[in-house]
Amino acid sequence: MNFEFRLAVLVRALRQELNLSKESFATEFGITSQQLINWWKNGYVTPSLLAILRIRSLINKSSERGQIIQPTYL
Repeated sequence: MNFEFRLAVLVRALRQELNLSKESFATEFGITSQQLINWWKNGYVTPSLLAILRIRSLINKSSERGQIIQPTYL
């Protein structure tokens, strides 16, 4: 499984774990377009390094289950 695919799966899992709508999840990254999140989630575009660091930060704030998914994907 390549990094881009793992990251796409992680974005999908994290959004579900945090119970955030696509719009709310995009807001966490200062993004006004949900389309970019969809591109990340579908593996079309790789998030920037800053976005990856923010994903990691969100994982750290999430529940125990969120902590478990991090080593799987990052």
